[in-house]
Amino acid sequence: SNAGARELGFDDLGELWRSGYDMPPDEFAAELERLWAEVKPLYEALHCHVRAKLAEEFGTAVVPEDEAIPAHLLGNMWSQTWTNIYDSVGPSGRGPGYDLTRLLDRADLDEVDMVRYGERFFSSLGFERLPTTFWDRSLFVKPADRDVVCHASAWDLDFESDLRIKMCIGINDEDFITIHHELGHNYYQRAYSAQDPLYRDSANDGFHEGIGDTVALSITPEYLVRIGLL
Repeated sequence: SNAGARELGFDDLGELWRSGYDMPPDEFAAELERLWAEVKPLYEALHCHVRAKLAEEFGTAVVPEDEAIPAHLLGNMWSQTWTNIYDSVGPSGRGPGYDLTRLLDRADLDEVDMVRYGERFFSSLGFERLPTTFWDRSLFVKPADRDVVCHASAWDLDFESDLRIKMCIGINDEDFITIHHELGHNYYQRAYSAQDPLYRDSANDGFHEGIGDTVALSITPEYLVRIGLL
């Protein structure tokens, strides 16, 4: 990989990866360090609080004060979301809240219903509905006859109208949000499909994820009330 990057004029693969963000690779690395320095105190305080709460629950033999928080206690296989431990670490007096997974279960949804909610979100913003081929060719349910990669992803197969998502949908809060995120990719892909080939891609290497995550942040209590789930 490094050899290929050097053939393209970069010092190594890392520099190649850092080159796709509208600024020279060194400036991008410096900008990341600047942004990290801004949020680091918040992250340290958050980790300190979570460590203390988990130590109260499991003991310091399991959650030592001077070591990393054990990843398997954070409620997510990759430790990337901690919502499943909110009952243990959330602030006192926070109110009853709501459980989106229970709301979805109460609505008796299947996998296609989950995706339809995502489509209706974009339709409410004025976007056209997804093509019939999307519903025929996407993977929503894990096949029983073969192994597949279940990690969610969005695809534009022909730079025209063959949009698809691939994920093994569960009827839960995480996948409901992920569906909205992945459809954000699909609608962005369709938006630039008529551009010249050079422009049929994300504005920079991070913009696609920015679109998806901005949409995911719209899954608010107000939104759930408007669509009849809450």
